[in-house]
Amino acid sequence: MGTYIKRKLASDSSAVKNCIISKEPAMPPWTSEFYVNNLWFETSGLHEQKPNPPLLERKSRADIAIIGGGLTGLASAYHLAKAEPSKKIIIIEAGQCGYGASGRNGGFAAIYPLNHVQGIFESYGLEAAKEYATFSAQGIEIIRSMMKNDDLNCDLEETKSLELAEIPAHMKHFVKTKRIMDKIGIETKVHDRDFVKQTLSTNLFHGALESRTSSVLDPAKLCLGLKSIVESLNVEIYESTRITSVEPGKILKIYTEFGEIDADAVVIATNGYGAKTGLFKNGVFPLTNYVIATEPLSKEQMGSLGWEERHSLADTRVNFNYYRLSSDNRIVFGGEGSSYFFGNRLSSGNEKKLISALEKRLLKIWPQLEGVKITHRWGGTLGITLDHEPAFGVMGDHKNIYYGVGYSGDGVTWAQVAGKTISRLYTKQDTDLTRFFLTNTIPPRIPPEPFRKVGHTFYRRYLEFMNRF
Repeated sequence: MGTYIKRKLASDSSAVKNCIISKEPAMPPWTSEFYVNNLWFETSGLHEQKPNPPLLERKSRADIAIIGGGLTGLASAYHLAKAEPSKKIIIIEAGQCGYGASGRNGGFAAIYPLNHVQGIFESYGLEAAKEYATFSAQGIEIIRSMMKNDDLNCDLEETKSLELAEIPAHMKHFVKTKRIMDKIGIETKVHDRDFVKQTLSTNLFHGALESRTSSVLDPAKLCLGLKSIVESLNVEIYESTRITSVEPGKILKIYTEFGEIDADAVVIATNGYGAKTGLFKNGVFPLTNYVIATEPLSKEQMGSLGWEERHSLADTRVNFNYYRLSSDNRIVFGGEGSSYFFGNRLSSGNEKKLISALEKRLLKIWPQLEGVKITHRWGGTLGITLDHEPAFGVMGDHKNIYYGVGYSGDGVTWAQVAGKTISRLYTKQDTDLTRFFLTNTIPPRIPPEPFRKVGHTFYRRYLEFMNRF
């Protein structure tokens, strides 16, 4: 264990300096997007919910302070409160819980992200890939457990998945992927063009790779459900409270707009939003992705699509699309690239060029949907690492800085694993989670600007060129 990934270990105290000490001025940076017309905000009621009061005390104290009220912060609070009910645990959130990427994604709950499992296999071998798949699958099991034991409602729907071949050459990749997944023990099937046409009523794709590697849910309902659960466990949640800096030490000092918090331990749960406050700014790309949703489709429109098994879908382009059906038969359709803005700036969440490209791509796949109304258009910031793998663990000279970042598009489930792992590390348990080879590593260092922006641009163009063959 712990030998597969060639990352810097979080035990290196220099990682603390590079990753979490803010160099921003006292005036906090802009850390939240503007409001956008997000379907999940509507279905969950998040945009109508009054935020919790901010933390206004000039000086306060906590056993554990969690920075970020998204899925990582909420999952960490859940497992920590279960394990340590006597501890004072607080969550500090700049906007509202679930307002960031945790409530803005497409609502895919990956079980085994095949591309990542295959990457681990090709780089580190069979045993590493099996271990990765096993731990990845724990995320959805944690959600199922909370649904059963804590009355969590997040519209979870079990689905099959189809990866759709954009060009004939991608079918060879599917055959290779199937061979690898057979060795790992993940069942997949390769289907031809006729299968796709019959299943999805589209002529665009050359075949598909089918698996049971994903479920779908309402991510904002997941966030608000978790928020309610952790508050019932006496976790204090302060919203509209922005962090300006974190000062490591045996007693950590967390500075906000309004005051200062002393804490024995801190959990960094900011992911792509942390860069502007100096949190993991050298290890996580804040990339912005965009999503649209149609009006609920009629019985006739659904019939024109096929899609009777309600597969989760994605294609094989570099600027790929991912799409699914909501519980009321809307098509939720995202992708067409991820924007990076110079200096780790955040997007407002409504970049018109990519939103328009999504609408055109939807009709290219299904021309029969001409005239369907697009009711929601939104975007948000996710955290990407150079090796596209998450990182969670504990670091610092006093081993009191916990973190979970860099889920690279699979945060709905990996955040659950991160939160549970953080609680096991905090309570000093020796478990399979604390021995997992991604635990206690930090993401590879990203070059500074302007190389960061230039590198991202040229890398995307290179991939787009290579994707034609």
